[in-house]
Amino acid sequence: MKNSGTLVRALVAGLVFTSLAVTIDPSTASADDPITVPDSSNGAVLVGADSDGNPVYAGSSDADPTEPAGLPATSPYPEQDQTSTKVISSQRCEKGSSTTVTNVPNALKVDWADSVINGGSTKATYTVTAEKSTTFTWNVSVKVSSEVSVAIFGKVTAEINGGIEHTSTTTYGSSVTIEVPPHKTVKADRGMWQEKFAFKYYSISTTCVETRTSGTGQAPYRQAWKIS
Repeated sequence: MKNSGTLVRALVAGLVFTSLAVTIDPSTASADDPITVPDSSNGAVLVGADSDGNPVYAGSSDADPTEPAGLPATSPYPEQDQTSTKVISSQRCEKGSSTTVTNVPNALKVDWADSVINGGSTKATYTVTAEKSTTFTWNVSVKVSSEVSVAIFGKVTAEINGGIEHTSTTTYGSSVTIEVPPHKTVKADRGMWQEKFAFKYYSISTTCVETRTSGTGQAPYRQAWKIS
């Protein structure tokens, strides 16, 4: 009888433990269409941090599917920032201008960096929500006139990415639902894809002043979550 009592108590304890495990399982908070996170995820590569300490990811064909096809990516900063002017001879003085742009690997600038730690032994579903928004603005690396700015922006829009904007703000309250494997930590970063480019601008004015300007720039065009 003594052994029977011990067995009964063991069975009862096992049932209570099972009941508690079901109650605290965070997968009960599941949402529609969660993102399943593999043990190792491909995508953008972390290349550093911005001035606020938020991560910045370099783009790739897998991580950024809207990267235009047929535009080979150059090195991150292929041109030196420079502006030069000089007066040229009247024989060469023919008013006009030209602009060229070169595609540069894009970057995801993060404005909300979060993570989920699943310390349990089963897969769990979590929803992560961004609790702030950031405004991202078009810019170039050298000081240019409004005329040159318009020319560069128009060229990038026409040849590299028609979806870029001068200014774009990420959405406050944006959320993503992810399935986290047991004993795994998943990073959930939200931010803005920035179209990056290099440019050269050349012009001759009516007063025979030749101007050459080159540099790099970026413009916002698409919000995104990066799960890794």
